[in-house]
Amino acid sequence: MSHDSTGSLEAFFSMVAAQVANPERLAAVGATGLASNTDDPAFDRIAKLASRLLNAPFGFVTLVDRHHSNWLACFGMPSDDRSERHTRVEESFCQYVVGLGDVLLIDDARSDARTRHNPSIESMGVVAWAGAPLRSTEGDVLGTVCVVDTEARSWTADDAALLIELSALAGELVERDRQGVLDHRSRSILEAMMARSPGGFGFLDTELRFRLVNEALAKINDTAAADHLGRSLAEIVPEMAEQLDPLIRSVLSTGEPIADVEVAARPSASPNDELVCSVAYFRIDDGDEPLGIGALVADVTERAHDRRRLEQLAKLTRRMSSAETVDQVATAIVHDGPPVVGADRMVVGQADSQTGEFSSCSPPRIRRRSARSSRCEATDRCSTACLPRAKPCWSEAGPSG
Repeated sequence: MSHDSTGSLEAFFSMVAAQVANPERLAAVGATGLASNTDDPAFDRIAKLASRLLNAPFGFVTLVDRHHSNWLACFGMPSDDRSERHTRVEESFCQYVVGLGDVLLIDDARSDARTRHNPSIESMGVVAWAGAPLRSTEGDVLGTVCVVDTEARSWTADDAALLIELSALAGELVERDRQGVLDHRSRSILEAMMARSPGGFGFLDTELRFRLVNEALAKINDTAAADHLGRSLAEIVPEMAEQLDPLIRSVLSTGEPIADVEVAARPSASPNDELVCSVAYFRIDDGDEPLGIGALVADVTERAHDRRRLEQLAKLTRRMSSAETVDQVATAIVHDGPPVVGADRMVVGQADSQTGEFSSCSPPRIRRRSARSSRCEATDRCSTACLPRAKPCWSEAGPSG
């Protein structure tokens, strides 16, 4: 606790300036989300208590940034204009507490070497001043709880103890508000991520029921986001639940995340269409307590189909390269060709090597293979392979012979 001026004034003012401008301290001040226009009755009560308990006409709760001492609360000041509730930091006595990191008691500012040139003596009538540091939970000095008297007086150790208690109470309020700001910012960030993310995102509670769903996941599941809430995976996408439920329960039980797992299903509403999703699941905890499961989902249907076509093309290429007869080439095309070109079935015939005219259809055995390889009865999509000299080519065509 500092009561009167001692030591080098130059060192004192240098220390004060350095601490006021300390980047870590300023970051802590900014993180509170508070300013001079803060309207919180709890801070007002602390300022009033400080004034009355120490029998001083003015009480303050302040937050000191690089340029100003902002009054979170003031008692005894005539102005209700919150835009005027601050002083420049060089006019503030709070700067000295920031520099010292301790209680400061000034019996008579006019005669104390550290304060006798402070402009507030003239502009605000400050004579006696006492303040205790208002700290963050990390220990940074954010500002003060202080009182001002217009007459000289002798502050006591009990006065200092009261200010310390009140500043601790104010610190708890600042931390409460800081957490509120963090919660609000976190919620805003989460909402922005959910709204703008191109991928599906969801959160399931420990009962594995949806509590959060973004529009991208709602689109993948073909169910409105609001209709997910409170419902299980089996109720939303029963076709995939059997595959995914054991994975999710494992993540919930062990805490080990999983990623890049591909699952495929045919939705009951459109059984002819396959849906392929890549999923990742991770557990979200509050300390040691699991809160639920975060889900990231991407529709990779086209990617999966393209990969399968490439695999089928590679298989067809291997069979074609090993074929030695027209019959073997035709068999390879009938069996492995349709998925490559996206056809329902392949019909094989022969063309005259000189004229290029299609002269005959597949031999019966090849036609039978073609029929067996057909995936549907429709004939609106088929491919014809021409086999001059056992060198195949194919193109999309209508039904043939």
